[in-house]
Amino acid sequence: IGLMAEYALETNSNISRRFGTIEVVFDNASAALTDNSTKDVGPGTQDIEFSATGNPLELYVVNNFTYSADIAMSFKLIAVP
Repeated sequence: IGLMAEYALETNSNISRRFGTIEVVFDNASAALTDNSTKDVGPGTQDIEFSATGNPLELYVVNNFTYSADIAMSFKLIAVP
C-alpha cells in the first residue's frame, strides 16, 4: 500500500518556504518514505522533516527549526486491489 502527500510549508516568520511530495510505502508493520522537494526560498527549511510508521500508518512532521511553521497537505492513498 502506498501514500502520496503533496505539501507546502512556510515558516511563521515568512522567511522560508518549500513545496514537495512525500511517497510512503507501508505493510502494516513498517514504513519507508522519500521526500522530493524544491529548494528552499529563503534561508532554509532543512530542519523540518517527515517520518512515518506502518502499524497503523502515521505520517509525522518533525520541526527542529528555530521558527514554527505552517503546512498544508493533500493525500492520496493507493492500494493494490
